[in-house]
Amino acid sequence: MLPEVTSANLDDSISKGLTMVLFYTPGSNLSANMQSRLAKLRSEAQSTVRFYQVHVDESDSLIHKYNISLTPLLLTFKDGRENQRAMGLVPSSNLEMIRDRLIKTKR
Repeated sequence: MLPEVTSANLDDSISKGLTMVLFYTPGSNLSANMQSRLAKLRSEAQSTVRFYQVHVDESDSLIHKYNISLTPLLLTFKDGRENQRAMGLVPSSNLEMIRDRLIKTKR
């Protein structure tokens, strides 16, 4: 399971370092699959990337701030700035590449 963040604490959670944030809809099979894939990636990762999730039904301000129109949506951040986005059900191998690319931006 990924730690849950809200509009109250997302900015602090992404402000420093590398972060991957999943915007999800509860009850959606696609969102559940992405949560599972990211949780596995998080458990395997011996990296400096942090992982969080945002429940879109409880975060209207974030939906508008990040222009989110559908879920699941994965956003990556470097020091609080959006780096990349990936929509829909992303294969695990692609999630690994997204994470690795994010890590390379730190250098």
